[in-house]
Amino acid sequence: MKIETKELLTAEEAAAMIGCNKRAVYRAAKRAEAAGHVCKRELFGKTLFVRAAMGAVKEHYYPRYSAAHQKMVKKWGAAGGRQKGINYAKKV
Repeated sequence: MKIETKELLTAEEAAAMIGCNKRAVYRAAKRAEAAGHVCKRELFGKTLFVRAAMGAVKEHYYPRYSAAHQKMVKKWGAAGGRQKGINYAKKV
């Protein structure tokens, strides 16, 4: 098995490429993978990001208070937000 390390990025490199922190890269990659893109590979127990998928990851990165983030906040809010009530009902 040949591993091409030029095609893979660490979380720090991916964050620098997108212009955000590592946590935001993982969140954006999770959303991109939910949309059907392959963004991450695991190699020797370490998660690496596919360089070719950084465009898809950047599409799913929503900087706070940007227009794209505000649009997604409305979408996420409309999708649910009932967990607090469900937890309360279980307690009572």
